[in-house]
Amino acid sequence: MRKERQILKVSSLLLNDGRLGWLPANPRQWTAADLDRIANSIQTDPDFLEDRPVLVVPCDKKYIVFGGNMRREGSNKVGLKEIPAVIYYPETDADRDTIKRRAILDNGQFGAWDFDALANEWDDLPLTDWGVPAWKTEEEQEEKDATETGDTTATGLLLKFGKNTIQLSQEEFDRLESEYKSYVDTFGLPFGFITHLLDRE
Repeated sequence: MRKERQILKVSSLLLNDGRLGWLPANPRQWTAADLDRIANSIQTDPDFLEDRPVLVVPCDKKYIVFGGNMRREGSNKVGLKEIPAVIYYPETDADRDTIKRRAILDNGQFGAWDFDALANEWDDLPLTDWGVPAWKTEEEQEEKDATETGDTTATGLLLKFGKNTIQLSQEEFDRLESEYKSYVDTFGLPFGFITHLLDRE
């Protein structure tokens, strides 16, 4: 597959929203805080973009970013007009498969941080500003993992609706479960159980 390195206008670089039929939309999500951190890192060390250019494919006289969507957004946020890019020119299905694979690999995170080493040998640097997750105690990490995965064994029983998570005591859970069983025994199906709870006086 032919590739070439160029300096491209940031305005010509489009985020990968899935507009190319063979290339799914960028699966990576980020928050405003994430974008602020990458913008700050680009502002602090803009030359690093030379070593980590965005990866793009041509599309209607512009380019779709398949590797480096956040780098593109961070560059735009700090006001850069041009950044380094590698343009891929796919011609075959194998070329397109390579691009899809690299879109994932560019976002991949392999291995795990050694927080002891970070705390003892790298503590003079603004690590969280550079995307290193803040260290958590085992208990805090277990609680975070349980909330994200729905696993209730680490921190108790969790009731989750939307973005809200409520931790239940065993007694509260037992009472709720008893109410549920009683409702199903009476009506033969769970439909309407929540309305039944909310409408009770």
